[in-house]
Amino acid sequence: MFFMITDSSSQWNEDGIHKITGTKYDELRFDIEGNNRRGFNQDGIHKITNQKWDEEDYDYRLFHKDTGINKHTRTKCADDGYDIDGYDKYGFSKDGFTKDGFNQYELDKDGYNKDGFNKDTGFNKHTQSNFGKDGYGLDGYDVDGYDKDGHNQDGFNKDTGFNKHTQSNFGKDGYDVDGYSKNGFNKDGYNKDGYQKDGYNKDGFNKNKLYKKTGKKYNDCGFDIDRLHEKTGKKYNEFGFDIDGNPEDGSVFTLG
Repeated sequence: MFFMITDSSSQWNEDGIHKITGTKYDELRFDIEGNNRRGFNQDGIHKITNQKWDEEDYDYRLFHKDTGINKHTRTKCADDGYDIDGYDKYGFSKDGFTKDGFNQYELDKDGYNKDGFNKDTGFNKHTQSNFGKDGYGLDGYDVDGYDKDGHNQDGFNKDTGFNKHTQSNFGKDGYDVDGYSKNGFNKDGYNKDGYQKDGYNKDGFNKNKLYKKTGKKYNDCGFDIDRLHEKTGKKYNEFGFDIDGNPEDGSVFTLG
């Protein structure tokens, strides 16, 4: 007669009955030898065939090794909705990833997309830069700010200046690729020559090189349209300051 020897600390008695469940199987449904009712251990190996398949060529989840059909459901998916490889009908595993390693947002477990870009930083793991192998960033623009069709983010073509959004030479804001409106002025109110509608530039000089306030060649501080000082002939006056009040030596004045 065979007598089973069991350790006093074991969860099994000498008859192979589990002390907690009162059956031949523990809480995880494995017997004293570590096999389930169908003879598979926790690694999915069958105790008789010593393979992933039982004598009828079904694995521990009841998938046939040749057809991939589940014995219970008679489909490619088991009762839990996953196939022999562990993927549902949409191609995702229980962890939410496809066979290629991407989730429903087309990102891998580290947050990179199929082109190698990180969704948060825009960094490309293949090129170790912010641009992909094709030279374009996560936003689809190259280092010069143009997409594959030659348009910038405002929709202007780099060669023609034509805007794809408005189908004209002007953007949605009414300004062209150089930043000028149909009337020829930019957002600051200056034309390409640097003059406002009243005919004066930002320094207060007109095309005749006369200062608006004095009607003369020089402004109140002695600078002309070329920003040169009448006494020194340079862009700095005799005290070392330019037309904007910046010192020649580059020093910065602070109050205190």
